[in-house]
Amino acid sequence: MRINEIADMREPDVKEITEILLQDCQPFLNEIDGQIEKHSLYRGMQGVWNEDFGKKEVRQHDRETLNTPQHIHDTMNFYFNKRFGHPFRNGVFTTGEKASAGSYGPAYAIFPIGNFEYLWNPKVDDMYNLLILRNFEEIPKLLKKLEPDFKQTNLKEATTKNLEIMIWCEEYYYMSDEIRNKIGRFLQ
Repeated sequence: MRINEIADMREPDVKEITEILLQDCQPFLNEIDGQIEKHSLYRGMQGVWNEDFGKKEVRQHDRETLNTPQHIHDTMNFYFNKRFGHPFRNGVFTTGEKASAGSYGPAYAIFPIGNFEYLWNPKVDDMYNLLILRNFEEIPKLLKKLEPDFKQTNLKEATTKNLEIMIWCEEYYYMSDEIRNKIGRFLQ
C-alpha cells in the first residue's frame, strides 16, 4: 500500500505508515535517532486536504512568500545560497514547538523524504519577525552578524527549542500528532 491509498482510507493504517516512513525518511529518522515523540518537526499548514496523513512537494525554485516582501526574501535566499549552499527561504519552515507552528495554521508533524539539509540559529526564533521591522539596507549586516551562529548540525538540539528550522528537501510527509504518537510506539 502506498501514500495515495493510505490517504484515501478513513482510519490510516499506522503500521503501513510506519513502513513508508522507515523506507522513505531514513536520513531524517537517523538524524533524530528515531525519537519522533521527542524530536519532531512541526509546520503550520493551510489548505491540507487530509487531516491525518499526506505527502507534499516543496516549491524550491519559485516560492511565493506569504508575508515577507519579495525583495527581502530574495536577499535572504542569495545570502543563504552563497553561505550555506541552498536558498533556504525557499525550503520548508519548521519548529520543534507545535504551539508555535500552530500560529501559521493547523500544526502537523513533518518528515522530510530522502536526503535533506537543514539550517537553524539558536538566536532566531522567527526570521520574519527578526527582519521585517528593519530597513532593507540593514538586512545584509544583520545576516552577517548572525552567520557564526547558524548551524547545519544537531537537529535534535534544534527541535527542543522554540526556533525556526529551515528544511531543504524535495518533498515531505505530514501527519497529525495522533498518528505521530502511534508511530512513535512502533519505532521504539
